[in-house]
Amino acid sequence: MQVSTALSTLDATCESLQLDDRTKFCMRGQLRAYAEHWDGFNHFGRYKLASINGVTEGIEVELRCNLSDSWRTISYLDKLLVDDFGNLCIMDHKMLSKWDFFPMSTDMRVLHMDPQIRMYQMVCHLNDLPVTHHVHDIAVNLKPSPKVVGPTFLKEIGEHCTYRGHKISEESHDHVMGTEGAKETDEMLEHTVYAALMSKPAKYFGHPRVNMSNDRVCEAAQRLVQITEEIDNRVEEDTHWKNPKHCKAFGKECEYLALCEHSDDPSSANWKPRGESREDSGSHSNRLSHSRVECYLGCPKKHYWRYIYNSTGIVPVAPGDSYYTDRGTAWHAAMDTLYRDNCDSVVVTANELLV
Repeated sequence: MQVSTALSTLDATCESLQLDDRTKFCMRGQLRAYAEHWDGFNHFGRYKLASINGVTEGIEVELRCNLSDSWRTISYLDKLLVDDFGNLCIMDHKMLSKWDFFPMSTDMRVLHMDPQIRMYQMVCHLNDLPVTHHVHDIAVNLKPSPKVVGPTFLKEIGEHCTYRGHKISEESHDHVMGTEGAKETDEMLEHTVYAALMSKPAKYFGHPRVNMSNDRVCEAAQRLVQITEEIDNRVEEDTHWKNPKHCKAFGKECEYLALCEHSDDPSSANWKPRGESREDSGSHSNRLSHSRVECYLGCPKKHYWRYIYNSTGIVPVAPGDSYYTDRGTAWHAAMDTLYRDNCDSVVVTANELLV
């Protein structure tokens, strides 16, 4: 099992995104536990990174297709893999704050109706990729607060300069041994997280699977066509109503609330054109991504400001809180390296796949 390069990727990504050290070290412990847990099931030997006809890479797969005469849909799949039965599948990495892996739990039941999964499967279907199922690669995040180092660990640190059996730096050693009632350093938290995850790995890591369904593909396509028709009608009639429930959702104000309340002006220096992003390359108005669908269903007025206003849409000049997004970005970067280092690659043609 090769994990050192993935740890280096995680460190570099956390540094570039300016994530705090505690987050970085906790994620290091999580990555080590993830790799060791799944390696015990020969997980990385069971999957191969798929290249379809030498065109589609196994990691960060971009798929586009025509949804209607005027709209296109676009999806970015974390990975396309071929399992040990020859089946083509999607793998989607998720780092979540909690998840109940019990088969009849609400989390598991909702997963089978997840619109993002349906959209991914639909895009694969329209690209003639014979995907059989979707693997939700879930890692439940741990970020514990530092605790006072107990006498047993103090003895270990003093005698061996290790913590929970792992080497620590002289800086951590001197901090703990030189301070009465010292708490764990961020570096030591990596080993605490690793130990906690490995004590109950089934509680923190799982691979729930959603099988491909033609009915779900048809439902997803019909729903997306319906959404595009609604957007076109709202643009034509200039009726973009506001959903008050999303003005202060999850304890935070919507970034566009000031515009909706007319306490700010979209032409002010607080706003800039949305510009071109990977989901909006080309003409923005006919690109439909999962994030755009979520934005529209959550609040048509927010969708108007973000995607429609002044032809390009606008976004705040000052970025909002991106902690969870950045943490997910770092985790995905580490996963890409881990799978590249430990999975074989295979070039296949559609008729070679068992469907």
